[in-house]
Amino acid sequence: MPKDLQTDLATQLLAMRRPGLLLQAARIAAAAPCAERRARRRPVSKLLAEEAALNAARLGYGPGYSPRRHVQVISALMSAASSERAAALSERCDQMKASGISDLRRAMKSRNASSMPGSSAGAS
Repeated sequence: MPKDLQTDLATQLLAMRRPGLLLQAARIAAAAPCAERRARRRPVSKLLAEEAALNAARLGYGPGYSPRRHVQVISALMSAASSERAAALSERCDQMKASGISDLRRAMKSRNASSMPGSSAGAS
């Protein structure tokens, strides 16, 4: 998912004004083991569009409104956001590990060089 869409998803989820019971049910559903699989079934853009349509139906008391489906869609969005957050965190950790290895090697090299007789490395 592009970075701007990921940021947009996180921003949209935070900005949502939905009933507490609806969000609580979606959080519970997002914690279920199958939530990640459900989140991958449809693109995030389609989930966002469906959620907007469901919310409009909820506000207008539309005959096609399904609270169950609304919970499923919001939980899928929450799972998608959580997966993206985890992927971004993992990527940052991998980058930190890689830079840490080179720093460790440099430190070990300078420490080994300074302990060698006749070496001027590390001398003050």
